[in-house]
Amino acid sequence: MTTMLKTTVCGVEICFSVGFPAVVALLCFFDKTGSAALCLYAALFHESAHIAATGALGFRPRTLTFGAFGMRMELPPLSYKATALVALAGPCCNLVVAALSAVCGAEKSVLVNAALGGFNLLPLSPLDGGQALFSLLAPRLGEERAARAVNVTGAAAGMPLFAAAWWTFFKTGYNVSLLVLCVYLLFLVFFKKKD
Repeated sequence: MTTMLKTTVCGVEICFSVGFPAVVALLCFFDKTGSAALCLYAALFHESAHIAATGALGFRPRTLTFGAFGMRMELPPLSYKATALVALAGPCCNLVVAALSAVCGAEKSVLVNAALGGFNLLPLSPLDGGQALFSLLAPRLGEERAARAVNVTGAAAGMPLFAAAWWTFFKTGYNVSLLVLCVYLLFLVFFKKKD
């Protein structure tokens, strides 16, 4: 991945890929509803919760890379349980923010945070839900069988999402955002390089 900017903060290397500012700029430029800032705040809460969970478990990320579709953390080896907790921290944070927003009557915040948290809980291997599911299954099934189970579960969850994306595109005639995201996720699920 080509990075645009690298810096080190408190011993953690932080990298911003070219895709990160490009997506932020496009989101802000094409946003006609004023929701872009809310989406960015929801993503910030989400990613901050992952970092906070890592710290609460006594670890520090080696590298944080901000890319077009979120953040990646390079971590020291974690137990399966710790990996699941770190993966679930982001979506859980969004769901808590959604609940607090509902209490305050902030409807857009409820929708954005619930959507981001719920979406990331899908059992697709690149998403937090898939990582958590793998981490919970691997000690019982072994890594190879757990990976197969996550891929099968992810395909079962991804195909209806892909169908909904096509329906949205044909219904609106222009909204391809969910379709592009689904193609990206399915590509990662089926063509991801095996370690």
